[in-house]
Amino acid sequence: MELRVYGPGCANCERLERHTAIWDMAVLWMMPLAGLLMLLEHPWWPAVGLIAGGAHFDVGGREIAKLLGLRREGFRVGSEKEARNGLVALALISLVGLWLTIHCLVTLAA
Repeated sequence: MELRVYGPGCANCERLERHTAIWDMAVLWMMPLAGLLMLLEHPWWPAVGLIAGGAHFDVGGREIAKLLGLRREGFRVGSEKEARNGLVALALISLVGLWLTIHCLVTLAA
C-alpha cells in the first residue's frame, strides 16, 4: 500500500483542517464560559455546561474517528508517538465532555 501524507502540500487536507478549526473555535469557548458561570453561581451554568459538554464530546470523538480513518486509509498523520498522544488527548477531551454533560443533567434534574 502506498503511504500518503496528510498535511502540508495537500490542498484538500488543509481546507478540511481549516474548516474543522473554524467549527471548533465556534463551539469550544463554551466550556470556559460554563466554568465562569459556575464560579459566579449563575443559574444558567448547567445549561451552558450541557451544551459545552456535548460539544467537547463531539469534537473529541469526531477527531478520533478522523485520525483512525486516515491512518486506516494509509495517510501518515504524524509519528506513532504523536498519533498515540493525540488520540489519548482527544479521548480525555471526550471523557471530560461526557462527564460534564452527565453532571449538568443531574444538576438540572435536581
